[in-house]
Amino acid sequence: MLLSVYSQIPEIYAYCPSAYGQPSVLFHDQYTVSLEEDPQHGDPVGPVLFCNTIQPLLTSLDSDLNLGYLDDVSLGGPADVVTADVAQIGGW
Repeated sequence: MLLSVYSQIPEIYAYCPSAYGQPSVLFHDQYTVSLEEDPQHGDPVGPVLFCNTIQPLLTSLDSDLNLGYLDDVSLGGPADVVTADVAQIGGW
């Protein structure tokens, strides 16, 4: 994610390591939960970071129909092409 931000939107790169470089800790009564991967649900910058990171993958696909909205991707076209694209996504 950070490499993608650095190369595509360097204006916000300095912010990202400061916001995501260390785990967040949630407290609930006597319990603590360490959040150590990815922006968390409700993070207003999260969707931008996710979309920026997945965009190169989406543009590399060969399906005739290639729609992506956050983590939902729809593909359409000849079965062999869509199958190859799904395999590429799964291996990403």
